Amino acid sequence: MPDAERSGADGPASPQPLFAALGDALADARGLIESQAQMARAEAGRNARVIGGGAAMVAIGILLLSVAIVFLAVAAVVALAALIGLLWSLLAIAFVSALAAVLLMALGRSRIASQPLLPQRSIARIRGDLQRLGGLRGKSDSEPRGK
Repeated sequence: MPDAERSGADGPASPQPLFAALGDALADARGLIESQAQMARAEAGRNARVIGGGAAMVAIGILLLSVAIVFLAVAAVVALAALIGLLWSLLAIAFVSALAAVLLMALGRSRIASQPLLPQRSIARIRGDLQRLGGLRGKSDSEPRGK
């Protein structure tokens, strides 16, 4: 009789609450992964906007630089031609224009290069969550069954 009393009080728990808890844990994990994926999409969109803005700055810089080069070239050639001659004034203006163009393109390129297109932080969070879930699954698989 003591064995019957002990098995009722301390006996194995019903598998239903365990399965319900497992189902809840899986639903929570799915919700976490879905929210991480939404954050990854938002981060990728923000990164793409920043890169697009940098590319637009490069394009506008090139356009404005082209217009400025034309006006500066005309004015500088006229002004310098009287002092150093037409050929040297043309070369000096071309050099200054090229230097300004290289600097603007380098600035735009550095802005584009510094911004990753992929959502690095969100990917790292998702990878960590998946590793933790894998670790939990590995622990539950290593427990002996049937006891």
